[in-house]
Amino acid sequence: MVSWKKLKSLKGFKTEIIDTESITTNVFVKNLRNKLNMSQRVFARVLGISEKTVEKWEQGANPVKGASSRLLFLLNKHSYLIDDLYKIHGDFSSDLKTNYSDKFYESYISNSFEEFNDYDDEKIIKNANSYRNNNEFEIRA
Repeated sequence: MVSWKKLKSLKGFKTEIIDTESITTNVFVKNLRNKLNMSQRVFARVLGISEKTVEKWEQGANPVKGASSRLLFLLNKHSYLIDDLYKIHGDFSSDLKTNYSDKFYESYISNSFEEFNDYDDEKIIKNANSYRNNNEFEIRA
């Protein structure tokens, strides 16, 4: 992390705070929500706001301001951060068998994922290991 105090003392450097409120328009909010593949209801619950607030933002009736604007800006830039705001609990072993190869499922069951270190979808491995260790999945986008 950059030290603001040190930056202020350097000659030739100027700090600028991003005006996120001019960026987080109604179109921005809707595009972000769609990018995260969430309904208005789920998006609102995950962010800890009302569904009506999301609806008003997307209609352009209410502007996105302050901390909300900054949060949405960061979520758009680093969408994986949304994962730290919710968890999904349950037994996903039947879904793993249905949606992934038998080899992957057998590795999941036998607790050996070493052969999948270069597997394209590392989130699946991380989620399966998380489930195996904690009996829960953290969905990683």
